[in-house]
Formats: sequence, structure tokens, C-alpha cells
Amino acid sequence: MKKIIDRWSRLYAHRIELLKSSATRDLMGAASRPDMISFAGGLPSPETFDTELIKRILFELMENSGKEALQYGPTEGRYELREKICNLMSRIGLKAHPDNIIITSGAQQALDIIGKLFLEPGAAAILETPSYPGALNAFQIYEPHILTVPLKEDGMDIEQLRKILSRKSIPPRFIYTIPNFHNPAGVTLSLDKRKELAKLASENEILIIEDNAYGDLSFEGEQIPPLKSINEDVVYLGTLSKILSPGIRIGWVFASVALIQKINAAKQGADLCTSTLSQMLAEQFLDAIDLDAHLKKIREIYRIRRDTMIKALEEFFPEESSWTKPLGGFYLWVVINADINTTDMMPEALNEKVIYVPGEGFYLNNEGKNAMRLSFCNPTPEQIYEGIERLAEVVKEQIHLSRTIIGINKKPRRSERSSTE
Repeated sequence: MKKIIDRWSRLYAHRIELLKSSATRDLMGAASRPDMISFAGGLPSPETFDTELIKRILFELMENSGKEALQYGPTEGRYELREKICNLMSRIGLKAHPDNIIITSGAQQALDIIGKLFLEPGAAAILETPSYPGALNAFQIYEPHILTVPLKEDGMDIEQLRKILSRKSIPPRFIYTIPNFHNPAGVTLSLDKRKELAKLASENEILIIEDNAYGDLSFEGEQIPPLKSINEDVVYLGTLSKILSPGIRIGWVFASVALIQKINAAKQGADLCTSTLSQMLAEQFLDAIDLDAHLKKIREIYRIRRDTMIKALEEFFPEESSWTKPLGGFYLWVVINADINTTDMMPEALNEKVIYVPGEGFYLNNEGKNAMRLSFCNPTPEQIYEGIERLAEVVKEQIHLSRTIIGINKKPRRSERSSTE
């Protein structure tokens, strides 16, 4: 590949060196090939897009409200949509007023604004590890000191968090968590741990940033109350990307009026306002659909795909591997208990026309080299089964090669061998 020379690199702010391109985004090109089975990006299944309804809504918008839909809107978002977001959240026990809501261009924009508001060189923040790369990128650019808490089967390791908070160091500005069907780990924070986390945050006067992108995609078990319902100081992030369409780019923040005003000011410098057309489309969509029926449909689509992936892993993957069994969401996390590197393994997987996200992209250090995130949301059940079989052969070959190399390296030199040989 031809080396690109950047004439202006000497002019960049030094923090630009902290920017890392997301491994998931970098894989999009390969994943889009028609012959590739992709477990990489968390792309919602096109089967969940109600294209006919959206087409009808857009036509009616242009017919009846076209000039309004194509105009600038308020930075905080249309009042009508914020009302509907409040109604949406009431389904999970959250009571909000439109003044507590700001509409963002996807929840990703909310993460960037939160980083801009709270982080600076020397400031500390706490994240789970592994963590969502979009959050890592959004926060790292502001040069904070990021502290990490490992995940367990029932979510964040609260005892490790307690130890971090007990240290006589710089108080963290916030704790960022994905409590439901974690990206990338697939685990869910238990109710007991939510209560402990909320209590610790209150005692230490630290904000919790609750990213609930996948909360609507529960396949089984009882719904666990959001952290925001336990601790009102929690900053709650939501999105319509998983239940309407990610291309619409509608997310939101639910927080105190004072914080919403700060986010509003920061957002003005970013995009002035979220697309009015997208907001009006979202309003009409939420009015037109039977939300219970819609959610039931998309949950069943993803449940079948999760079950198919787990079944295929059980059938094809080697005994040295283990994986999480998510109760919802888009992802599961696979760990290979052998001396392999899933980043180095990627070319071999691409040769077999299957793609995943290597584990180290979800860490700040050198962890995760023997792990990978597999997304089951976009490929069909047939593609999942075929793709896991292909990937399993690659994994088995890598394990075999690693053991062969270790065996060669451990072979004694001639001078070390017994004289009786």
C-alpha cells in the first residue's frame, strides 16, 4: 500500500495522536463484500426496518410539512419528539419531562459531548473493561486518566470498583457503564450490583453514565430496572438506532435540567441541531407503530440468531474456547484459552470469507489478544451457522500452529540432551 504523506501533520493538536480508528469501522469495507459472512459490525438486521411505513411517513411529511421538515430546528430537539421519548422511557419505569431531554445525532454524539464537558488532561473516568470502542475514542481525545473495572458474568466487578474509589487519588468525574447486554461482552449488570453501583456513586459524588443502547432487545428473563430509576443523578443515554434505524441518527440524553443546558451549549458548537427531518420521521414512526408488536418481532429475530450462533459454537468450536450467553442485544464474547492472537488470525479468517472484531480493540492495554466479539444481529441464521463453521476451522488451525511453535521452541539443544541419546 502506498504511504500517504500528510503535509499538515506538524499543525495538528498533540491530542490527535490519541485518536484511534475503530477496528469495527475499519472492517466495514471487507464486511460489505457480498461473499463475506460478517460477525463484525453491530448492524441491525434489515428485516427489522419497516421500509414501507417509513416511505409512507416521508411522503406524507413532504406533502404536509415539507418546509418545516427541511428547516433548522432547536438545538435541544423538537418538543414533540422529546415528549414521545418521555413516553417511551415510561415503559421501563423512568419518569421524565421534555426539559430533561436533549435529542442528539445518535447516542454516539452524546458520548463525545459528555467527554467534552467532563474530561480534560489529568481528569479521571472509570470504564468497564472490555469496553465499547466508540466510548474509548470519544473520551480519550480529551486526555483523561482512564481507570478500568473488569466485567464478570453478572456485570461490573463491584469489589474492584470499590477498591478504586477507596484510593487516595484524583476523584473520577464519572463511571461509564453499559448495563444491559453489554457491548462487547454481552453480559447484564444484576439488580443487586445496580443498587451497589448507585450507592457507591452517591457516596463518592460521582456521576454514572448509563448507556442503554440495547435495553429494548431482551430475549428472556425479567426486565431489570435501569440505573436511572435507582439513582436520579444518573445520566441516561438512549437511542432509536436499534428499534427504528441507525441511519436516522436519533439518540437522546436524560439528565438534570442544568446538565441538559450545558449539553445544549456544547451541541451548538457541533451541529447546531439534529436533523429536523429525522426527528419528525421518528415522531410519526412512534405514533404509527404498535410498539409492543414491533419489539416482539425484532426480539424474536435476534433471539433466533443468538441461539443459532450458540448452537454452532457448541458444535464447531474447539474445547479451548468459551463464550458469554447474552440475554439480549447484539453480541457475544469469545475467549480462546490458547496462545493465539485474534488480530494476527484475521487474514486467515478473511481467506475463509468470515470476519469478526479482534478482542484487543476493546481494551486500552494489551489485553484481549485471545478474544473476539461476534455479532449475531445482521447475518441470517444460515450465514451464522456456515460462518461459525468456517471460523472454527481457522481457530483450530491457529491453536495447532501455536502448539507446534511452542513445541519447537521447547525442543532441547543438542548440548542439553542426555548422553544416552
